[in-house]
Amino acid sequence: MRVWKLLSILPSRGSILKNIDVLSKRAAAIWKPPPNAHYKMNFDGASRGNPGLAGVGMVIFDHHANIVQARCHAIGHQSNNFTKFNALSLGLDMAISLSIKDLVIEGDSMVTIQCVMKKKSNCWKLQYVLELILQQLAFFDSFLITHCFREINIIADFLANLAIDINANLWDINMEEIPPSLLKHLH
Repeated sequence: MRVWKLLSILPSRGSILKNIDVLSKRAAAIWKPPPNAHYKMNFDGASRGNPGLAGVGMVIFDHHANIVQARCHAIGHQSNNFTKFNALSLGLDMAISLSIKDLVIEGDSMVTIQCVMKKKSNCWKLQYVLELILQQLAFFDSFLITHCFREINIIADFLANLAIDINANLWDINMEEIPPSLLKHLH
């Protein structure tokens, strides 16, 4: 029986259709380089436990999808949301240190993206980091912050987990140090 016929006879087809729609959007999602003369920064934080051992990963790409700079940091024992806010702030520091003026920012944390767009967090610990992020964003001539699916943010996720695994900070990671299986997602 075809999937669409099966879905039409199931009683809760609305929720199933919604899940299929989300899955099809994720499957169709691909990483895209930024426009000419712009850079893209992907960021992610990871926490094993919430709170737990935590790490952050950030990577900046040019418009040819080349890695300009990539870093990861172990940040101790933190909550998941705190790691993602920190990853964004550290990624912005990277872009500022490179004198990048036009930046596309992507992360897979909807909470982080929404807080930046609203310029408000309900958690005082996150609000402190958010205020720093808003100050950092003032440096750029233009920026766009967007949410992406986890499947697109795979390199930043890899770096965040690497920081936890090795409990260290790595600066200036080269493209050759990132597993080729992750690089195939860059278009």
